[in-house]
Amino acid sequence: MALEASQATDERYVFTTLRYDPALRQDNANTAASAGYQSPIYLVSQHCDRLQEAAEALWSAGDHQSQTSHALSPDQLVETCTQHLAALLDTHDQSAVFRMSLALHSDGRLIIRSASSVQSPGSCLFPATLDTTLPTQWTAILDSQATASSIACSFKTSDRTAYDTARERAGVGSVIARPGITAAVQKEVLLFGPTGDIMDASITTPYFFQSGRWVTPPASSGGQQGTTRRWALSQHLCVEEAMSKDSLRDGEVIWLSNAFRGFFAANVQLG
Repeated sequence: MALEASQATDERYVFTTLRYDPALRQDNANTAASAGYQSPIYLVSQHCDRLQEAAEALWSAGDHQSQTSHALSPDQLVETCTQHLAALLDTHDQSAVFRMSLALHSDGRLIIRSASSVQSPGSCLFPATLDTTLPTQWTAILDSQATASSIACSFKTSDRTAYDTARERAGVGSVIARPGITAAVQKEVLLFGPTGDIMDASITTPYFFQSGRWVTPPASSGGQQGTTRRWALSQHLCVEEAMSKDSLRDGEVIWLSNAFRGFFAANVQLG
């Protein structure tokens, strides 16, 4: 598997976005979640699984079908990311946290983009439970139109049209925290399918409190099966269950999660 510098391309690819945090090597929860591997990458095993599953789905037929292996082990992923960051780490604090995006192409090329990032206040990487009493810094806006399910919604690919369009409708801009830019207003958009069931959120997995338990949309709703979602299900923090958009209440507390920020609470905004 080749590693190339970032470059513009029109070729389709699958990708994952991750948290590279040296402190995680000593985090027992991260080690346990990574099949005993001491990794600076948050949920490294889940990233490997996600990339391989997406690659197999995108290139399972037609001209893309080949003998190229898209399997990536935790060791390979950590080594690749560490080599990429080697020069940057020399100019940053050794405890610096990086947000990295890894794009896997059909021929096995892995193209990486990275940027140092600030810590995310109000988030938790390994919550013991989802609690509605925590303060919320995010707003989750319900989309105004349904989104049709597609392979680009079920897997994280270069085609982000459905998610970008939903964010535009909701008036949601960039949410990447940067030094000097306040994180006081953070917004996300909740997507729903033609049946009215919540499908996904644009950059996070959503969790809703329903019938006395936390639920997350099932794969059949058409959304992505993200890394933090995989971990939450394995820890029985939630179950898969359809959630109708009509069941949402304005201002209710939900949880969101992604592979950089971890888990954090948000208030729903309808209309």
